Amino acid sequence: HNLQNVDGDSLEIAFTCEVPDAKAFGIDVLCDNKYENGTRVVVTPAEKTLKVGSVTAPFEIEEGETLTLRIFVDKIFVEVFANDVQAVFCKDGKWQQGGKVRIFSDGSDLEVDSVTAWKMKSAYRGKAQFHK
Repeated sequence: HNLQNVDGDSLEIAFTCEVPDAKAFGIDVLCDNKYENGTRVVVTPAEKTLKVGSVTAPFEIEEGETLTLRIFVDKIFVEVFANDVQAVFCKDGKWQQGGKVRIFSDGSDLEVDSVTAWKMKSAYRGKAQFHK
């Protein structure tokens, strides 16, 4: 499901859902204008994993448990907190003009309790300087 009013490359997203009987489910961020080619945040209950882009971490969630993902997007960086106990960070996001967001489920319907998003501003004033 494409989220029509949620887009950008500097976002905080709060996503809450009931855990479905799906093989995998989650949310794609930083998608292009066709809602494709983004960075995937995917929960795979049978494998007990949470994957963000190319980074996979162990993550177990009980059947019937509510899942809350807090997703922070900053250009090509994506950081995810799952139920306030698991954090996964990747920097291999693909920057896309528009930064569209979509929700997906593989194998069953996904009942989403809420999706809330905030656009964030840069913390830098002027040019950032990095030192070795």
